Amino acid sequence: MLDQLQHLLVPLNFSDNNEIAIEAAIEIALAAPARVTLLHVI
Repeated sequence: MLDQLQHLLVPLNFSDNNEIAIEAAIEIALAAPARVTLLHVI
């Protein structure tokens, strides 16, 4: 499944939980490999 992954879109609102989401996205992207885009959501 990871071999089909090309791009991760990670919505963020800069709360305390965002660091966990970013770290998880980076781990997945490195395993795939895939690009990561961070989207600031208000």
